[in-house]
Amino acid sequence: MLTILQFTEILSVYFLATVLLPAFVLHEKIKGRRLMERFFICLLTGNFYIMNLVFLLQLLRISNPVTLIIGTVVPAFFAWVRLGGHHPVSVIKSIWQDLQRMSRGYLGIRTVVYRVCSFAGRRVKRGVRAALRAFRKRWLEWLFLFSIWIALASFYGIQLLEGYGYTASDTPVHLYWINGLSRNDIFIDGVYPFGYHCVIYYIHAVFQIDSYVLMRVFSFVQTIMLHMVLLGFIRLCCRSRYIAYAVTGIYVLGNFLQPSTYLRFFAVLPQEYGMIFILPSIYFAFQFFQERRKEVRRGERKRESLVCLALFAMSFSMTLAVHFYDT
Repeated sequence: MLTILQFTEILSVYFLATVLLPAFVLHEKIKGRRLMERFFICLLTGNFYIMNLVFLLQLLRISNPVTLIIGTVVPAFFAWVRLGGHHPVSVIKSIWQDLQRMSRGYLGIRTVVYRVCSFAGRRVKRGVRAALRAFRKRWLEWLFLFSIWIALASFYGIQLLEGYGYTASDTPVHLYWINGLSRNDIFIDGVYPFGYHCVIYYIHAVFQIDSYVLMRVFSFVQTIMLHMVLLGFIRLCCRSRYIAYAVTGIYVLGNFLQPSTYLRFFAVLPQEYGMIFILPSIYFAFQFFQERRKEVRRGERKRESLVCLALFAMSFSMTLAVHFYDT
């Protein structure tokens, strides 16, 4: 039960930091795209920002929970204001006026909490309604998706409960590096592609989850995300909706590759985490050429092709940042 609760917490905070927060910030810019493409954009943006934020603060030797939270919330707020079509100066002026009214006693704390909760509640309701509409519209696809999740849980999740350990000899070495980040010593045991360590350290520092717990449980989180990326990649490339679910299901249940291929998914290893960024690199590379061809034919300025090129560069760079074998 403890492992299940820990996994649920870690999956939730990882999804919040790498998918939901970027989705909130980028909503106005990506709302017209396909669902899986939006998922790719948010996943890449979230991971890319976390890795580089930790890199920057570590090299400046000022990384701690406070600077990480400020470095996350403040830029996310300004990006949301800017991309949402709001004027930053007017928003800051409004917030400053409310703070002055609070200091003078004209505005109560309960009123402020009510406003914030109402705003968050409207966003949550809007998201729930959108999810329900998507479920009613494509209930069969959701059923296939739930089936894949159940298959992953039965194959990898049960091992997580039964093993209750690191399951790989080099996991303590990576834990040593990650613990070094807590002391702002990024190169405590030599230079290594630190992208993966940055993500684990960020979750540990911001959400106060012990790093040794993360190194035991996070394998299932990254395995789920890897299979979701595989599903999304095939879904974007194929005309049929259901081929992607069939192929992903076969990959989960087939067990037709070398045994070590599947055994490595049971451990928290950087190389497997870096695999998340391989297929998005390929997808956005092809999208760049496709969109550039359209722009040339129509005589348009480079816009969408540059977005695809930037997303390709982000994804490709993260394969290097996490593990060069993936690159």
